[in-house]
Amino acid sequence: MNAQQLKMLVTLGLCSALAVFLGYLLGNGRHDAVFLLGYVALWVFALVAPGGYAPLIAFGLVCPFSPPSRLVYGFPFFATILGLCVLKYMIRQWISRYHRQVPKLSVPAGFGLFFGWVLIRYCIDPVLPNAFGFGAAVTGFRSYLNYIICFALVLFLSASCRSREDVLALIRWLGIFSLAFALLLMPLALTKSMAVAQQLTNLGMFVTTFDNGLLRFVVLPGFGCTLITLGLFPSLTDWSRVYRRVMIGIGVLAVIMGGNRGSFIIAFILLLVIAWVRRRLLGFCLVASSLVLCLVAFRYIGDRFNFESGVGFFRILALTSHRVATESGADATVTWRERRWERAMQDIRNRPWIGYGYGGLENAFVFGTTAQFDSAVLEMDVANGTIHNGFLASARGFGIPGLLLFMIAYIGRSVFNAKRTVRFRDSDPVVSDLHCFVLAYLVAMGVAIYVGCDLNSPILWLYITLGDVVAGVKKAEEETTSARAEQEAPLDLTPRPVLS
Repeated sequence: MNAQQLKMLVTLGLCSALAVFLGYLLGNGRHDAVFLLGYVALWVFALVAPGGYAPLIAFGLVCPFSPPSRLVYGFPFFATILGLCVLKYMIRQWISRYHRQVPKLSVPAGFGLFFGWVLIRYCIDPVLPNAFGFGAAVTGFRSYLNYIICFALVLFLSASCRSREDVLALIRWLGIFSLAFALLLMPLALTKSMAVAQQLTNLGMFVTTFDNGLLRFVVLPGFGCTLITLGLFPSLTDWSRVYRRVMIGIGVLAVIMGGNRGSFIIAFILLLVIAWVRRRLLGFCLVASSLVLCLVAFRYIGDRFNFESGVGFFRILALTSHRVATESGADATVTWRERRWERAMQDIRNRPWIGYGYGGLENAFVFGTTAQFDSAVLEMDVANGTIHNGFLASARGFGIPGLLLFMIAYIGRSVFNAKRTVRFRDSDPVVSDLHCFVLAYLVAMGVAIYVGCDLNSPILWLYITLGDVVAGVKKAEEETTSARAEQEAPLDLTPRPVLS
């Protein structure tokens, strides 16, 4: 038996053992173990596979699932992906020790001040996590952990995205994974299967239902907005016109099937900002007119249409139709938010300068009646910052000065990207489109923060940081071009007169 035959036998044996093991797990209903095994295989492949970090970062940011963990419930999936990226970076640096590049870690001053304030607030009232399962108290450590992850993302982007190709690859992979998850979830929404909903919930994904039983995925409109936006930038994706139109169509369908009123407004804000910055007056007027017509049509259809089998995907009509909002239960989410906003405002008035931080609730999970349960859930949401208003959550957690530091950095990055979009419109259209893409999302994320997104969301800090990364790449290209021009410049050998 030669070496090639021995290799084939070993491969056959390992594959057979793996098949038997997977069959055993599926036969015993251990679906969580199957998914965990798939994640481990994915991490090992990503660690040893050649290529950059863009696919990993994009997958971690877009993936709506989190691996099941028996130690920490709801552990952030992006933390594991970011840790894998750092490990891969360190291994590459060790392997190429003779050609090692010193990482250029940079944090803009505004970001540094904000994260420094978060650190100071944590040191005032430090908290530790519940390492095993649930505890009776709410520590709030996961909220601080998300800020640590966001800060690590800012540092890693500055170290890993060193060229224009790296930035473009990251944006393209965001679109690819958004398309993949949208195509996965849209058919599942039509199944009305509680088993599907339970499995997705076990994987850390928030799943609810429409009034007619269709599954509703809150993350679905986010994928749609990404596809719509990337479909308007052919220079960033290299997609054909037909392919971009298909992506825009899938994105619109994803926004509708998600049923989020805020996402509908965000999609139109993205279109309006892109048209305005590009100085497409006709396109801006068409988008604005389409928005007004949609709102009027929503009101007309919502007040007159007969929803015999339930509202379903028409829940988006609740944006202007009170009747649809009542029948679909959309008005209940408004009441749910208002209660938490009012409770957070009370804490902001009581301690406006340094805030309350996160957590600090003792025996939060101890209750005996339904009224006590509702009150406990309200207090837990406020303590964890999950009040669906990032501005109020930040002011309640870190005080008004912390919120002002974030707003200064946030508005400053928006102005920065707007100026560079106009500056490079003619000289470098790709860089101009990159800044335009970032600017559109920064403006739209303002609405997302107001209605749901907290300030410790990694996808938010991706868009806040991406403009500075693009600026750093452009500056490095200009320095390289200038140095090359100086090296290639001919020597001036013209004799000059000598003064006696």
